[in-house]
Amino acid sequence: MASANLNIEVLAVLTQLADTLSRLNEHASTPQTNDLGSESAIQEITQDTANLALSNEAQTPHPTPVHLTHYRTQPPSLVEAYTHISTGAQYIHATSTKYTLVSKIDYEKEGGNLAVELRKGAELIAAATLTVFSPETGCGPSVKRYVKQFARGVIASVISLITSFEDGTALAGGQSNQIGPQKTGAVWSACDAYVQLPKGNRNAMRRECMTWVRDCMDSTSEFEEVMNLGEREDGNDEELTYEEEMYTAREMKIVKAAVNVMKCTKNVLGLVLKACDCVGDVIEMTNDTQHDESISHEKRLEMLAWINQLHERARSLGEGVTDFGILLYHPLELNNKASESMLAQQLNLQLLSLERCVNCIGGDADVKMFMSEEVKETVEKLRSGVKARAAESKSFRKEQRGKKHKTMTSSYKLPSPLLQRLFLPPRDPSLQLSSSLRYLLLLTEPPLPSIEAIARPQEKLAGLRFDPALLVPSTVVDWASELTIRELASSKEWKVELPAHFEGIRYVRFHPTKDLFVFTAKVKDEQRLELYKCFFDEVQQQWVLNHIPLERQMNFITGSAYQFNGDELLCLTVPINDPEPPVEPGQLFVEKNARKAPGRTYQDLLKNDYDEAKLRHYLSVELVSLNVSGLSCEVKLIPQSSGGAIIPSTTSKLIPHNPSKPLLYSIQPSPSKRFLLITLLTTFSFSVPLSKFGKVIQIWDLQSEKVIPVVSLPVDDEVPLSYDACSRHPRMFQWHPLDDVLMYVEALDGGDNTKDVGEHGERDAVYMRRLSVESSGDLILQEAVKLVGLQWRFSDLDYMQSGMAIIEEYRWKDRLERKWILDKDGNKVKMLWERCWQDRYNAPGEPLMRRMGENGQFFIVQPTETSIFLKGAGASPLGDRPFLDVCDFGSEEISMKRLWRCAAPVEGELDPEKEPGGVLPEERKDVFESFVCLMGDTDTVLIGRESKTTPRNYFSTKLSSLGTENQVTFFEHPQPDLLGVTKELVQYKREDGVDLTCNMYLPANYDGTPRPTLFWAYPREFKDAKAAGQVKGSMHTFVYARWASPIHWAARGWVVMDDFALPVIGEGDKQPNDTFIEQIVMGAKAAVEYASTRGVCDPNRCAVGGHSYGSFMTAHLLSHTNLFAAGIGRSGAFNRTLTPMSFQSEDRSIWEAPDTYITMSPLMHVKKYSEQERVGKMLLIHGEADENSGTFPMQSERYFAALKAFGIESKLVLLPHERHGYRAKESILHMAYEQEEWLKTLEIESSS
Repeated sequence: MASANLNIEVLAVLTQLADTLSRLNEHASTPQTNDLGSESAIQEITQDTANLALSNEAQTPHPTPVHLTHYRTQPPSLVEAYTHISTGAQYIHATSTKYTLVSKIDYEKEGGNLAVELRKGAELIAAATLTVFSPETGCGPSVKRYVKQFARGVIASVISLITSFEDGTALAGGQSNQIGPQKTGAVWSACDAYVQLPKGNRNAMRRECMTWVRDCMDSTSEFEEVMNLGEREDGNDEELTYEEEMYTAREMKIVKAAVNVMKCTKNVLGLVLKACDCVGDVIEMTNDTQHDESISHEKRLEMLAWINQLHERARSLGEGVTDFGILLYHPLELNNKASESMLAQQLNLQLLSLERCVNCIGGDADVKMFMSEEVKETVEKLRSGVKARAAESKSFRKEQRGKKHKTMTSSYKLPSPLLQRLFLPPRDPSLQLSSSLRYLLLLTEPPLPSIEAIARPQEKLAGLRFDPALLVPSTVVDWASELTIRELASSKEWKVELPAHFEGIRYVRFHPTKDLFVFTAKVKDEQRLELYKCFFDEVQQQWVLNHIPLERQMNFITGSAYQFNGDELLCLTVPINDPEPPVEPGQLFVEKNARKAPGRTYQDLLKNDYDEAKLRHYLSVELVSLNVSGLSCEVKLIPQSSGGAIIPSTTSKLIPHNPSKPLLYSIQPSPSKRFLLITLLTTFSFSVPLSKFGKVIQIWDLQSEKVIPVVSLPVDDEVPLSYDACSRHPRMFQWHPLDDVLMYVEALDGGDNTKDVGEHGERDAVYMRRLSVESSGDLILQEAVKLVGLQWRFSDLDYMQSGMAIIEEYRWKDRLERKWILDKDGNKVKMLWERCWQDRYNAPGEPLMRRMGENGQFFIVQPTETSIFLKGAGASPLGDRPFLDVCDFGSEEISMKRLWRCAAPVEGELDPEKEPGGVLPEERKDVFESFVCLMGDTDTVLIGRESKTTPRNYFSTKLSSLGTENQVTFFEHPQPDLLGVTKELVQYKREDGVDLTCNMYLPANYDGTPRPTLFWAYPREFKDAKAAGQVKGSMHTFVYARWASPIHWAARGWVVMDDFALPVIGEGDKQPNDTFIEQIVMGAKAAVEYASTRGVCDPNRCAVGGHSYGSFMTAHLLSHTNLFAAGIGRSGAFNRTLTPMSFQSEDRSIWEAPDTYITMSPLMHVKKYSEQERVGKMLLIHGEADENSGTFPMQSERYFAALKAFGIESKLVLLPHERHGYRAKESILHMAYEQEEWLKTLEIESSS
């Protein structure tokens, strides 16, 4: 038969095999048909394998699967099946090797024979797979699933290899085989996956480890011989005479370090053998029925999983010797950039594998007890040896790197040394409390990321921006480089030593009930993330780090990739064998929509089918679970995430990427840990971001692996513009925190607040749906039951552990909110309050929440069954004074009792009714204290304390004895250049009588003379004049300047009027923005007059500035007043017609309020700007990649063009790669430089 016909016949057989395997159900309990003729296939292939003799030339370069003995006894039928699978994999290995190693082959004659041989191996594996699935074998679903995946993977690779034979024909005539290695490599990888089958592998482990040890010894000997030849001189090769293999002095240093790593690898592999034997002996001994059951069956399984995990790490070591050893042959390829040096990358990977192996042996206390003293001593020696090898490698890699390549930094400028220090202070650690509230995590991050970090490639799809390699949002550029853990009760501290290959850590998540947390580590010089756990070892009294071998890439694009479900960690991962992203076809952007769908202007929306295909690719995930509390972390696939019907997109003309994979948007575990509330993305849109795409809500049962449908939601693009409007579809799905009951909210007015529902009509309602078990055992989601109706819009619903709850509703048009107490049946028992949320002086606070559920649920903290704790900012005429109250709602009248309040300032009148105990404090001090949390004893509190000159530190104290406290942190002043700068909270009135406030900063050693003054603000809308005039903030907070702050200029001798109040008020039916310009002009005049009257401000040398809406304000003040000689506008919007469907707090469209939109556009007033008596110059700064809705970079570009047209002195600076908020060190320092240069003329005028 001709080769081509043989290929076709074989492919038909293999396709049938693949189809048969795909139909196997690992959960079926009934026998499944074996239509493969397994007995004949086994006999035939066994005979052929016995006759198969490969020459030395055709030996496979990877260790082939072998017959194995096991640590634990397996059913004979399963052992036999494993043997046949191993034989089939070995046969395919050997046969496919011929295709790779023979460079000249007549594919027309021999391709068909190769295909027939490959078919025999595939048939044997398929037949053995059916044996595993037979009831007699007694295998569980996990074993069946592993075997099935392996068999399908091998057959798919063989089909791909045979298909490539015809391509090989085209290479005849002396050309080398370029297809063979690629296709055969896939077959080898598929066959090597056999080691992942769930078995013991003791002899195979020994054999593989010894093979790798010999490889290390042989490679070490070979390269040492070359090194003994001595060094050759660097220079022109044509002018030198030397041995061809000799290394230069520079190369010699590198090779020496690499050979040392090989020696270290050999020693670590020897340690792996001994460690596995120690634990393996215990497993075999306790399997013997003659011995005591001193170790449980579960513990033996964990120990076995640990051995397999260690073996996998040893495998990466063994293969790594080949991977980096082959790069040591002359000539070495050395580059100026380490990131492009393959040798540097491979050597770094080998060091990482060494560290993992040693840590795996010496890091687990539960396994360490079974190690011999020799192993324990060797672990410590090799740990030091690995560190030494890492130091050698780091030294030559640093030398190899040479001058670090900079990305577009040549045009960046630096401000004065003073501003450089102020803009680059050390950052205080970010804090995170453990679930038990016993420990405090302190995560230290570098001051600012580099421009290289934020200039990484990113995808912009559906309102998302993310790194396509790391699969994290592109905003994630700060990775903590230090981790410290402090016990709150004793202030005992542990500094956790992070491995040397870490660039930093992020995404810390605590176990809901244990002192254990997980985090993600970014690997240096690699596009790779790793998952780790950190737990407190009670025996060692130490925090221990353990790597979690997930072996899958995590996906953080839509949020955190993982969350706890009891002891299990649920993790979103990229599917195994994920294909490459789709290739851009080049298409027009066409969108049709005849429905009424008002909406704001969004950026980064999908533009075409290619964008949609890319988004499907990047959002395709599988959900896996792993138990992070045990010795090993076995990864289990959640079956529902690897298939299931979803609604296909109606807009795409492409075949969706992997359509059987649901696109998971959100996951919420139930209180019982059995169910998952799942949101899947379905219908895509070109007009709204991802959050508004069509979705399907489902409940996944982890026990039965069934899917319970809840509701299908269309694209949510028909919400009216009003802030009192909402979606017309069910929304806010969540679990009841005390039971597996589904809750959600639905609008009763169709989401349209303009619809009349009557005086007592309801606009929103909360519904519940219970899960019940039928007599058949099936789970049923019952029909929805209305829990409570609301006259206004739903805002929040929080439960108490008693079963009572607090529900909140709001009405935007007059800024009102209501809070109700609900009983256990959802009845409104009592209204806690109805108030305007902008009235800060009378704010009662918010219920204190704490993580108290077994599965991490949050509850309102209750001192008694009829009372709750409230925490608030404590706004007052003296400034903010945070508090903690008890609210008792058990009697007819609601009563409040104050337990704690921020220390009273030295000056000012106090109201005793608002002080703890109803009495005035005996001691008063000028500090600002903030409430952080209440501990589990409901007596100990953690507070923060700062003053104008002392940074915030944290203290624990008791409500029962507030005089005693324990200091927890000891942070130092990060910006000593600001010492001496004084801060005042000043109050004044604008011409219509509205009270205003401002934080005024005077330079150090201020002499009382008028100074150039920088005014900085951000306008805010109010519905009440009294609320607009209330004092906000505190004059006693720490004087600290963040990158966006203007306070830096106080250190240069300026007076700074920071956050001077610019309220825009619209009382009753009036809209604030209808008089926007008049009101901000009044506010600016009042601020300048106050500072001038005080004698601190020279009115001829005033500048004004702001960011975002503050930039918009700046343009207006320069256009409508003569107050300012200069302006700074960062990332603003200047043409409101480009945001026609509302902006900021304006909820009318341009067609409803055309005059307001036109009047509020600074672009329309440029002519007036140019005609001012004093035309202030304008500096515009904008991030080139601004993602904020409404502040496209084009806004600044067009406004700058208009300013130029009228001859107004101005400058436009676009910062590459920057978003709405700037991040890179180079960008922020350049921003400071531009601002410093822009304002320097006012300083010169002042000095003259």
